Amino acid sequence: MGRRGRSRSSSPSERCHAYGHRQRSIQSLAEEPCHVEIELLGEPSRERDQYIAAFGGLTQFDFHAEDPIDVDRLAVSAETLADLEDQLLLFFTGYSSRASSILADQKQRSEHDDEAMIANLDYVNDLGLRIGVALKSCDTATFATLIHEDWTHNRRRSTGISAGHSDKVCAGNGAPTTRLKDSKPCL
Repeated sequence: MGRRGRSRSSSPSERCHAYGHRQRSIQSLAEEPCHVEIELLGEPSRERDQYIAAFGGLTQFDFHAEDPIDVDRLAVSAETLADLEDQLLLFFTGYSSRASSILADQKQRSEHDDEAMIANLDYVNDLGLRIGVALKSCDTATFATLIHEDWTHNRRRSTGISAGHSDKVCAGNGAPTTRLKDSKPCL
């Protein structure tokens, strides 16, 4: 049924949830929608959305081609969380889009060894690691810069990622722009 995640969390309440009167691991809550979308429906879906929805919080994932997905809850100080709460603004723009065509294009280009696509994906993966380090180090200024850089690279990877309106929301306020799903944080 797909790859297994390995959680580095230690709390039993974080490792399982009740679903249908059965105890379910968080990993299975992430794996099952991946199985449905990718294997049954043939959608060019990413696993990260399902994993972050299941695990939540400030969590770092290490996705491997065939190996289990490593899940690491970031040890972030209360001070850093408070700083993020004070500095992070999230705006719902009212716009939404289906990612299927964007992901299909990225998958096809990756499978054809498109150098620009591979380089962009590798760079964004490295950014994710650097974002984790910034959060663990209580460096929210670097976090903001890296999140903006991540968004910029995501937009370069495929057309259709941004409708343009969400960029104008923050740009009009002089803030760096970053998009999170169909919402818009400005740091």
